[in-house]
Amino acid sequence: METIYTGWKAHRHNGVVHWAEVDVRGEPCGGPTEVVLSDSVLSTLRGVFGADFEHNRHCTWSGVAAQIGMADIAGEMPRAKAARFRVEVVGVPLSGNAGVQVSGSLLTAAGMDASDKLLSAWESPS
Repeated sequence: METIYTGWKAHRHNGVVHWAEVDVRGEPCGGPTEVVLSDSVLSTLRGVFGADFEHNRHCTWSGVAAQIGMADIAGEMPRAKAARFRVEVVGVPLSGNAGVQVSGSLLTAAGMDASDKLLSAWESPS
């Protein structure tokens, strides 16, 4: 069974705490690094965001992709930097639609957090 790494971010906006999780699984691959969103994630994002689906799909994808792309920026992850990964976003539990900017920010930050956990596990296998 593959390990799923979960990133989480919350933000108080207009007196309400909104939150998002991004769940990823991934492994090194021989080709270029690739980030994909599962069909269930795409369905969840469409259902929650409707007309803003594409924006929030992009925010989810870009948070994961950015963190993978920045592996070893501080010189602490040489194994991760040398590898290519195929990462799948498999879950996006969230509190609801907090608007385009807040929701997008939460999904991006949660995706970065999940990717960091995946990279950290790859860098320091137990």
